[in-house]
Amino acid sequence: SATGERTEQEEHWGEAIGETRLGWFRMLRGGQARFYEFQAMRADSAGVRLLIKHFGRELDGWERPDSSTAYTLESVGEHEARFTNPHDDYPVMNYHVRDDTLTIRLEGTDRASGMPTSLDFRLARVRGPAPGTTKPEHPE
Repeated sequence: SATGERTEQEEHWGEAIGETRLGWFRMLRGGQARFYEFQAMRADSAGVRLLIKHFGRELDGWERPDSSTAYTLESVGEHEARFTNPHDDYPVMNYHVRDDTLTIRLEGTDRASGMPTSLDFRLARVRGPAPGTTKPEHPE
């Protein structure tokens, strides 16, 4: 980052159950949470949509309480998916997987200059133990 503080990002997705797959994201800078996202990807009559709710570090919602940021799946390839939301500051969101790296690129237009702009989030896959090989902890 410009401040020299380390920025860390983390995104997790669960298995699809029924029509929905749930995920979450967090960004930290200098060990302090900057923001969080709760995500739901689901298929319905509108197609496949990615619904996102953003939260500040105190879990204050960015969107109105009765809304979310919704992207629609426009295309999918072997290692990529493209979602769009014409009403967002970054109307295009591209997911690209290469080996164990997921790159999420948000594309938009800078309001002041009118020039194209983008934000990239690069996430490395962290492989956990094989399913069923560990017992989840439960505080009793």
